[in-house]
Amino acid sequence: MKRLLVFLLLAACTLWGEDVYATFDVVAPKESKLAFSVGGVVAKLYADVGSSVKKGDLLAELDSDDLIASLAVSRAELESAKEQLAYAQKQYERMKQIRSVISAEEFDRYEFDYRLKEKNVKQVEAAIAYKEALLSKSRLRAPFGGLISQKAVEVGEGVAPNQTIFILVSANERKLMIHFDEKYAHQVKPGQEFSYVIDGKIAGRAKITKVYPTVDPKNRKATAEAIVRNTALKPGLFGEGTIKVP
Repeated sequence: MKRLLVFLLLAACTLWGEDVYATFDVVAPKESKLAFSVGGVVAKLYADVGSSVKKGDLLAELDSDDLIASLAVSRAELESAKEQLAYAQKQYERMKQIRSVISAEEFDRYEFDYRLKEKNVKQVEAAIAYKEALLSKSRLRAPFGGLISQKAVEVGEGVAPNQTIFILVSANERKLMIHFDEKYAHQVKPGQEFSYVIDGKIAGRAKITKVYPTVDPKNRKATAEAIVRNTALKPGLFGEGTIKVP
């Protein structure tokens, strides 16, 4: 009875052309396993399973109190180094104006001090840039807008570099991975209509956007894709349908 209902629903969705029977799986067009590139202890989580996030949203932070404190010290050192450089530069410029009446040794001493202070400022700036890069790596941000489908850690847990923290999937679009008999591989083309049903309840139509050039050697099935904007189609669902071919 259920099988009959499925085919009646499919028939209601299709009115022209030949029917090519197919099964399909629902997946997210975008799916990303999010991880820190450095290890540490999870200090804060700003998202959970089901959270809707925008690109750039902060999702999690590692404990970075020591790094933040060190960065503050380096920034204070930079201010001091710049003040010392400004004074050394002023002295150097003054010596340049009276270079003809002072010894070469004395002039070289002022120039050396100026160059040394200049180098020191650059070194402190480089240290700050390095620490800021480390701090950035301790903060996990969303690479695109979507939904958090999985969360793998809790606050207080230690994580290794590249260990999955969240899985992020696209929010509104779904991709149908359509599988059909290899004998129709040369007939199915992008732009053709795919009418589908899931569990006799969810029915719809989609345009095929891509046809794979290879056939699965295990089941002799060809594969196509269709993109739909239907949040009722949850990743992981599967169903069946028909492709209309000339």
